Amino acid sequence: MDNVEKKIILTFEEFVEKEDPEHFWKDIPEISKITGSTETTITKIVDSFDEFCQNSKGQYTTRKLYRERTPLFKKFLDSYIGEIK
Repeated sequence: MDNVEKKIILTFEEFVEKEDPEHFWKDIPEISKITGSTETTITKIVDSFDEFCQNSKGQYTTRKLYRERTPLFKKFLDSYIGEIK
């Protein structure tokens, strides 16, 4: 992972932690707006790196935020029904 990807991930995580901690799932246009990167760049990053996970609604979050903010029982259900990719 190069510096661009790291910067996007850190910017996204910092935004969620400071501005919107309850809503850590975002779609591509929202992540693009938060990070100041193009939607094409965000799409490439979420498709190419394992740092992001996707829910069944097509929204993304980082694996770190998912681990920190998702209750254990919800993680179990997600795992069981294959909700998270």
